[in-house]
Amino acid sequence: MMDLSLDNIGLVTEDLGSSLDFYTRLLGFELIEHDPVAGSAAVRIGSTTLFLLAGRGTLGPERGADPAANPAGLDHLSFATSDVDETFRVLTERGVRFSEPPHDSDWGARFCGCQDPNGVPIYFLRWAAERR
Repeated sequence: MMDLSLDNIGLVTEDLGSSLDFYTRLLGFELIEHDPVAGSAAVRIGSTTLFLLAGRGTLGPERGADPAANPAGLDHLSFATSDVDETFRVLTERGVRFSEPPHDSDWGARFCGCQDPNGVPIYFLRWAAERR
């Protein structure tokens, strides 16, 4: 059996500075490295590393809440939290604008959602029961 785990996620961004501000100042990620000449940065929260890469193109099609209606590719990022309502409160105080306030879903989690500067949906969730 292969021993695999997710090492990192790379996001191409239209504005590296806005994305760095969003993930570090607003969400609390730690800046690991930043190379303005190469147009790249790495940020980390917990064991999750996110590479932010300055793109040369424009944003792709807009994504919505219905994954089946979205174009192929990365659909969203979700972060686990022990208290969705407290996370919502703290991030709202920092200036994050949420498109979805905390609520219980019909698929087993309490969550809230926003978008990063590139329109990538970001969710903060707590599962109602342990998933396997």
